[in-house]
Amino acid sequence: MPRTKLDQRNQRFEKLIVLIWGTTEARDISMDTLSCGTGMTASTLYRRKKSPENFTIKELSRIGRYLNIPIEELRQCIIY
Repeated sequence: MPRTKLDQRNQRFEKLIVLIWGTTEARDISMDTLSCGTGMTASTLYRRKKSPENFTIKELSRIGRYLNIPIEELRQCIIY
């Protein structure tokens, strides 16, 4: 039977992915707009979207401030 890659996505960051990228989609915010609002480059945001484990605290706080996501919600999404 062939192998599948269904479990490759890191489940630890699933809530964080849904919170950040779901909020941007719900508010119809483009990646360019988000990058301008947070002071991050679009390429950095694309890399973080692909590998959320590489987010820094500073980056998360910038995104949270721009998207009006309370820091408590961001903290709840991070599993150590």
